[in-house]
This record gives sequence, structure tokens and C-alpha cells, in this order.
Amino acid sequence: MKSAKLKILFLALVLLGGGVLTVHAAQEEGDEPWMDRFFREFANIQTRLDKIEERQQEILDKEDKLLAELDRLRVWVHRR
Repeated sequence: MKSAKLKILFLALVLLGGGVLTVHAAQEEGDEPWMDRFFREFANIQTRLDKIEERQQEILDKEDKLLAELDRLRVWVHRR
């Protein structure tokens, strides 16, 4: 009985220690506070999203121009 409890306790300590070491190593890796890293990554994502929205708007504008040209051609063909 004690053996099972000790095994569970040991496993819990190993998992907890591994998690703490992983977090500590990640913080030392960049030597950058997690909040700063979060805001930097958030700004990067926001910039990428803005670029995607601009591209989508350009595509929509081109689509509108193409549809207008098709309408013009349709009218021209109908008159002939």
C-alpha cells in the first residue's frame, strides 16, 4: 500500500518538476518576460491579419471590376 502511494507521489513530483523546468527553460531561452513575448506575438498576428484583409479587399475590388466588365460585354453582345 505504501509502495503504491510512494510511486504516485514520486510520479507527481517528477511531472511537477518537469513542468517547472520546462517553464524556466522557456523563460531563459528568450530572456524576455512572457507578457512582452505575448504582446509581440499578438502584434505580429495583428499585422498579418491586416495584410490578409488588405489582400481580400484587393481581390474583392478586382472581382467587382471583372463583374462590371462582364455586364458591359453582356450588354454589348445583346445589342449586336
